[in-house]
Amino acid sequence: MKSKLKRQISQYLAMSKQLRHLDWETRGDAWLMLEAYTAIDLRKHLQNAIEEVIQSLSHLVKQTEGEFDQVALNLDFLSIRMKYKSLQACLDFFAKAINSNRTEKEKQILSGWNHLAESSMINIFKTLDQPTPKVLVYLRESKTDINQKVNVQFWHLDEKNTIAAIQVNKEHLQHPTTILRAVGKELAGLLDWSTELEEAIKNEIDWPNGDAGLIWGGWATEIVADAYTFSHMGYTALANLYDELSKNPHQIFNYEEGNLQPTPYLRLILNMAWCQLSFDQEGPWDEMMFKWTYTNDWLNANNDVYNLIKDSFDLVPKVALLAMTRPMRALGGYTLKELEQWLQWQGAFVMKDAFQEISMIK
Repeated sequence: MKSKLKRQISQYLAMSKQLRHLDWETRGDAWLMLEAYTAIDLRKHLQNAIEEVIQSLSHLVKQTEGEFDQVALNLDFLSIRMKYKSLQACLDFFAKAINSNRTEKEKQILSGWNHLAESSMINIFKTLDQPTPKVLVYLRESKTDINQKVNVQFWHLDEKNTIAAIQVNKEHLQHPTTILRAVGKELAGLLDWSTELEEAIKNEIDWPNGDAGLIWGGWATEIVADAYTFSHMGYTALANLYDELSKNPHQIFNYEEGNLQPTPYLRLILNMAWCQLSFDQEGPWDEMMFKWTYTNDWLNANNDVYNLIKDSFDLVPKVALLAMTRPMRALGGYTLKELEQWLQWQGAFVMKDAFQEISMIK
C-alpha cells in the first residue's frame, strides 16, 4: 500500500509539472489578444498556483523517501489532489475564456468593457482599502460554453488572484448595462453584500406574511446587481431594462419557487422606485410606471404571483430604500446612495472612454 501511495504522489507531481506549459490549451495568438497588463497578471497568478501545488507534492515525495505515517500522508495527499483538480478546472476555464476573444475587433471592444468594469469598482474598493481587481471580460459562445464557475473560486481578495473573470454573450457587446450588472453580481458574492442585504430585507421590513420576505430576500444578489448598475447609469439603466423585459411579455409574471431571479414585473417596479428615490421629482419613469402597470395587469397573473405582488407591491419602495440607503459593511459602512453621486459622475467618464475606444474600431 505504501508503494502504491508513493507511486500516486509521483504521478501527480509529474502531471502538475506539465501544467507549467500554459500555452498548450490556448491558440497561438490567444494571449496576444489580451491587454498586456492583464496577460502578465493572469499568467503570474496561474504560474504561482501551479508552483504551489508542485511544491506541496514535492514535499510529500521527500517524506516517502524514509519512514512515514501512511494515514497522515494519505490525508495530506487527498487534500493536495483536491487543489490539483481545482487548479485544472481553473486553467481550463481561463484557457477557454482567453480563446473566446478571436478577432482584433473583439479584442478592442472587450478592452473597452474591461476598462469600464475596472473603473466602475474603484470607489467601492477604495472605501474598503483594497486594490481594484483587473478584469477579463470574455465571450460566451453558447449556452453551455465556458460555464464552469461552480465550485471554483476565480476571484477573491488575496494576492494570488487579482483577476476578475466576467462573462458576456456576443449579442450583449453593445450594452454596457450587461457588463455593469455582471460586475455587481460578482461583488454581491465577493463582499457578502447580498447576504447582508438579504438579512435586512427579511428582518427590517414589516411583511404581511413571512413568505414574501423570504422570497424577496432570496433575490438579494440580483437586487444588488441591479442597484449597482443603477448607481452608475441612473435612468438609463431603467430604460434599458424596460426595453429588455418588454421583449418577452409572456414572461413578465414568471415566477418559480426557489428561483433567484425576481419576477420581471416586480423587478422593473423596483428599478422605477430607485428613480423616484434618487431624483426626488417627476420624470419619464412616472409615465413608464403607468404604462407598465396598465399594460401588464397583475390581476391576470397566476395565484402564486398574484399573492406575491399583492403582499409586496406597496413595500417595493422600502426594498429600494434599504438597497440604497442602508449602511453596508460590504461598502465600508457607507450607503450605496452616498456613493451613488460619485459613481454616476465617474460612470459618465468611464462610459465616454469605453465608447471612444469602441467607436475607433473599423
